[in-house]
Amino acid sequence: MSVNFYAGKMDDENCFGPVIPFSAHDQFEWVENPETGEADKLANPAYVEHADLHLSNSNADHLASLLGLPEILDGTVRWDIGAVTTACIRWLTGAQGQMSPAVADVTDAAPGRATMIHCGRREGYDNEKVVHLLMLASNGRALGATHVVGG
Repeated sequence: MSVNFYAGKMDDENCFGPVIPFSAHDQFEWVENPETGEADKLANPAYVEHADLHLSNSNADHLASLLGLPEILDGTVRWDIGAVTTACIRWLTGAQGQMSPAVADVTDAAPGRATMIHCGRREGYDNEKVVHLLMLASNGRALGATHVVGG
């Protein structure tokens, strides 16, 4: 399970739509090669860097907690874009150039139960994701977004 964050605003149908079209979120696109009939991976000319942010549910919950943003319920996010920007800047200012610590992988295994592997995070992971979220919010706000949306 994962959460895909993007900058959005309410549309005419009372839904949060992206201010950067979803077609611009992927760096590459697959295009059928007419000669071979197979798909070729090509650069997406419409790609916009930081248009979205994909995180596992666990990492999305961690990011929300880290920034003091509202809890993610049922994988759904509707955060005020100004609050996201402020939270990111506050966290980055507090980090003062220090890299977030690494978190080790943990395996939870018990007889008769499924083995669960909790993937860790490399050093600086939090810094990288907070900067990415700040760029997403800043770029989106410049285009009229009112919220960071996720699902």
